[in-house]
Amino acid sequence: MNFSKNGEFDVITRVTGPHHHYLGLVLRTDSGTALAEAEDLSPSPVNAPVDWARVEQLRSEVSRGVGSANERLGTSYQASGIRFCSSDPPLKDVYRILTEELVQHVARSRDDNGAGLDTDGPTHPVHSRSES
Repeated sequence: MNFSKNGEFDVITRVTGPHHHYLGLVLRTDSGTALAEAEDLSPSPVNAPVDWARVEQLRSEVSRGVGSANERLGTSYQASGIRFCSSDPPLKDVYRILTEELVQHVARSRDDNGAGLDTDGPTHPVHSRSES
């Protein structure tokens, strides 16, 4: 997994052989964050139809990933913006896993001394992590 920052978005990318996934999140701790706006970064024809079922699945996985990471880390992040590529292959729970990893990374980088955060090892045992 690789981490980066693109404006206000914290980004995680995952490349495993022929599969790749991109996820950018605006993570906030303030209350009242509305339903996250999702933006597809895939190049597509101008009038291509939006796959709303896929967008809702993405929002659901991000919400579950943020909730799970918050519970484990004792944090209170909320996603107020989502960027993804609809051309990435749809794999079960991949965005939940990426979200958990990204929240953990952000929590670690925003916490000055790491106190109170259990950030040992990846949140999902199947995936390794590299930070940049």
